[in-house]
Amino acid sequence: LLDAIGFEASSAHDELFEARMAELREYKDRHGDTLVPITYKNRGLAQWVSTQRKKYHKLQKTGVRPYGFSDERIKQLEDVGFVWNYRRHKEDSMDELAEDWLRANG
Repeated sequence: LLDAIGFEASSAHDELFEARMAELREYKDRHGDTLVPITYKNRGLAQWVSTQRKKYHKLQKTGVRPYGFSDERIKQLEDVGFVWNYRRHKEDSMDELAEDWLRANG
């Protein structure tokens, strides 16, 4: 029925997701990572990144999939190197730095 009246499955949510993904790729090209700070000049991107992390954590914790947060979108984010857990990423980075220092300085 929806096809018969010319309804298209894409939505404003899909368009926003694709636009933010493009902005995230651009950010990664400039900064080398996807760790967009909440204080970043593009507040929309910063908030969107934070929201994606919250949605992912909700899915992991409760098993309830937030609206529009499909496996396809998760894969797109992972393909660009998205960091789901900022704190764990920072801790791992610090551990790597410490190990490198110990190897170099014994």
